[in-house]
Amino acid sequence: MICNFPKMEWNFTLDSVIESIATVLALICLYFTIKQKVYLWIFGIASSALLMFVLGKSKIYANMLLQLYYVIISVYGWIAWSKKKDDKNQILRITLTSFRVWLILGFVFGIIFASTYYILRFYTDTDVPILDSFTTALSIIATYMLARKHLEHWILWIVVDAISLCLYGYKERYQLFFLFMVYTISAFYGYFSWRKQYQKQVTLIT
Repeated sequence: MICNFPKMEWNFTLDSVIESIATVLALICLYFTIKQKVYLWIFGIASSALLMFVLGKSKIYANMLLQLYYVIISVYGWIAWSKKKDDKNQILRITLTSFRVWLILGFVFGIIFASTYYILRFYTDTDVPILDSFTTALSIIATYMLARKHLEHWILWIVVDAISLCLYGYKERYQLFFLFMVYTISAFYGYFSWRKQYQKQVTLIT
């Protein structure tokens, strides 16, 4: 079973120090995400850039490339969250995901998952092609939804974070294991916090 984690042994190497810094930055990013502060994208960019190195050493290749996507989408998110949307200077609001958008995102997820799995399975030496591909594909969708402030992106993160616990525990990346344990719990809080804010928006509009 991939979730049977070996005994934790801490080795303070260069990559463990980088992992620690990335973890701290990611936690700050998480805090600002829940609070809907645009600063989240700055810390997200810094954390993702550092994690590319850590994940590459652990042969978690798809998630390594995912961090590059995070950097790119974070620039987009930064612009989208900062841009004034109308004459009343209202910023991007929380919205629900329409059925049409779910269909499109589901189709994109399927393509990303299938292609990523094929590449990892037949062209790399990774031993976790399914989990790496699944979490990467779903994370791409969830991050896009975050950039557009779709409420349901938190639900996708709950799934991604819970599965990532197994992935990073198996790979003995224990700081990342801790980070995603916090992520999993915080995703529930983030969902209910955003939903409360969304309900306030609806009340004000109506």
